[in-house]
Amino acid sequence: MSKIILVINAGSSSLKFAVFSRGQEQLRGTVEQIGGRARYLVHHQTSVALKNVRVKTLSAAFRLLRQTLRQA
Repeated sequence: MSKIILVINAGSSSLKFAVFSRGQEQLRGTVEQIGGRARYLVHHQTSVALKNVRVKTLSAAFRLLRQTLRQA
């Protein structure tokens, strides 16, 4: 069984995260400018996605992260 590590750095206006498996980064991203018009950037192995989203609270940013992890 491989271990999966989730690293989270939550600030007042941003949320950064990374997922590692077998010592390799699998997924990373940021939610910036929480509280208004946020930018959501996700790097998944060889692909990159950038979205402009409405994220008013840090809790909403965590919900967005949870959705991303379920889809990965």
